[in-house]
Amino acid sequence: MPYRSPTRFLAPIALLGAVLAIYLVAKPQLGSSEESGGQTPSQSTPAAKTTTKKPAKKARKTYTVKSGDVLGEISAKTGVPIEDLLDFNDIDASQLSVGQKLKLTP
Repeated sequence: MPYRSPTRFLAPIALLGAVLAIYLVAKPQLGSSEESGGQTPSQSTPAAKTTTKKPAKKARKTYTVKSGDVLGEISAKTGVPIEDLLDFNDIDASQLSVGQKLKLTP
């Protein structure tokens, strides 16, 4: 009878262990979703479901210019129209500088 290496049995066991470890790490991300309120299906109880309102975010009053920002992107990120950004700030759209603070409200 030929000699059989113990690796023949250990390799599949190691593979299963690695798959199990990945599953256990990824399971919290897979189970949470905004629709279920972060609960997995086994945790949710439809009869006891309560709705909680999140506190409204405060509207930001300023935006700090980052490297590569242009006025159009800043407008899209903040939801403030370009014309309003120009009105609220005494700026030239082509001369934004990194670290510059822009007012988002009057």
